[in-house]
Amino acid sequence: MSGRIKDRLLLLVTAFVASVLGWAFWHYVGEAAVWVWVGMLILSLVLLRKGGKREADEQPPDDTVSR
Repeated sequence: MSGRIKDRLLLLVTAFVASVLGWAFWHYVGEAAVWVWVGMLILSLVLLRKGGKREADEQPPDDTVSR
């Protein structure tokens, strides 16, 4: 099999496993817990993104012209 087919097969298997785990979590833990977990995940990603931008703004530019 070519590398492209293997990559797509791996992506398909990963998506299937993720959907099964998501269903099991939803079924056994409960809907409210899933929404809280998703909200916390989104909030953490937003905060990480803002923190990275803030660190990039604080650093001086690398390509300064020296005279």
